[in-house]
Amino acid sequence: MSYRVYYDDYLLYDPIMTDYKLINPTWETELSKVGKFTFTIPVTHPNFQFIELMKPLVKIYRDGVLKFKGRIYKIEEDFYGNKTCTCEDCMAFLYDILIAPFNFEGTAGEMFQHIIAWHNERASAEQQLIMGVTDATTEVDRWQQNYQNAYDTIIQHVVNYHQGYMRLRYDANENPVIDYLSNFSGLSTQHVTYGVNLQDHIIDKNAEDFATVVVPLGGQMNEIDPESTDVTRLTIKEVNGGIDYLVNEDMANVYGMIYAKPSKTTHDMVHNASTLMQKGYEDLAKATVYKNIVEVTMADLGMLEDVDSPDVGTNIIIDSAPHGGTVSYLLRRMEVDLSNPAMATITLGDEKESFLAKQQRTNQDLGDRIYHIETTYLTEAQRIANVTIENNTSIIQQAEGIILEALQNYVRTTDYETQMAQLSTALTVAQGNITATNTLVTEVQGETNSRFNTIETYIRFDENGLTLGKNDSSDPSALPIKLRLANDKLYFFSGSDDTSDVSTALAYFDSNGLSVKNVIATETLTIGDFYWQPEENGSLSLVYKN
Repeated sequence: MSYRVYYDDYLLYDPIMTDYKLINPTWETELSKVGKFTFTIPVTHPNFQFIELMKPLVKIYRDGVLKFKGRIYKIEEDFYGNKTCTCEDCMAFLYDILIAPFNFEGTAGEMFQHIIAWHNERASAEQQLIMGVTDATTEVDRWQQNYQNAYDTIIQHVVNYHQGYMRLRYDANENPVIDYLSNFSGLSTQHVTYGVNLQDHIIDKNAEDFATVVVPLGGQMNEIDPESTDVTRLTIKEVNGGIDYLVNEDMANVYGMIYAKPSKTTHDMVHNASTLMQKGYEDLAKATVYKNIVEVTMADLGMLEDVDSPDVGTNIIIDSAPHGGTVSYLLRRMEVDLSNPAMATITLGDEKESFLAKQQRTNQDLGDRIYHIETTYLTEAQRIANVTIENNTSIIQQAEGIILEALQNYVRTTDYETQMAQLSTALTVAQGNITATNTLVTEVQGETNSRFNTIETYIRFDENGLTLGKNDSSDPSALPIKLRLANDKLYFFSGSDDTSDVSTALAYFDSNGLSVKNVIATETLTIGDFYWQPEENGSLSLVYKN
């Protein structure tokens, strides 16, 4: 792997030719940001006299492939006459063209295409960008009241609204191509591996914009109604029972009432309270997200091995036991010193859900699936029993609701005996009504048993606790893996029955931590600041990771 830099047809940098050297040639590229290239050209450089602002363009090639093309927009001369130049890539062409006021309805991807087309209609041939690919299908209704350059228009109305990324690349004819994507499927062939090419690893986590409450704000009332003089903003009071805010109760119980910044919940172009309510729920969901950014300094193995050097907009695997194992991240930013390209700094990651938010979503998904099974069963039962079953439906739903509530409460509490007593009392109350309609239930008993047998195959609740895992004795040799949640322990076990204790469990969690019967570490085993690592000669080493 090697880099070469040209200024039009003039060679500026070659790693082999000593006369064609630059001081501190640094290339920075990032998704949705204008790429930068800075360098200092000494007065002794053979092509020093040709350097000037804006034209022609500077080009960076990596192994003969164009990676950067842009103009010099800033030159500083030091005491000795050396010139420090700052370049911006072709995405900066979007700064040059103003977008007129507009109203637009369609998808975010169509709006991105519309802005690029508007830019190209007014730009010179050298400033035009080829429209690439987009996967943005979110419906948008946006308008702009003032003139604004194309770049800021895209950031305001597409990137910030849809949460995707712009990516600049170059086609086979070295024309700039711009994409807008929220999902990147490409995977780098080069991994960043601990003990091989990982040089530094920094994790930046913050909850700066975390909130449990949002106050959705729409457009100003005098903009919604031209005859009004009211400059206050539309709220959701009229569709939310007179309350102007939305709150995530579960999160607020844990973290308190934390209001989101108004800048995060203001929607100037929303003029309808129901639409604003929908936007408010979207804002509330985003408020439980925190940023998880990983900055890595890596040795680029593209110079030594048959792997590609990484590029922004691809996913790259970090394989490091001391830093969380094997994880795939989106490469969002990269900084390369062209005079030492083997050492690159890359920024990875994206916004991630908090653990609690993810647990709540997972629990809701499970609840929705159980509810779907129950609803399907009830619908079929009603079809068979016709009008007669209507008298029994409320009783069956009552029993199922009691069971489902008990299951949910059981997960949230360690007071097992109390929950069992509540469940027993509730079922006793319902038993009289169920007995009275036993004749009607018998007509659909076969269908009922079939549906509940399906549920009980994978979820069982008895005096020993809650068990998850397929209960299938047809193949005793299969030994399915199961999970049992008891009052004070979480067991992982296998077998054809549902019994388990500390002596037979494969592993279990309790208040003392995790206990595992057998541990197989295929690469490294980390304990505190030390880890065991197998060597190529078959020996095992204990290594201090700092």
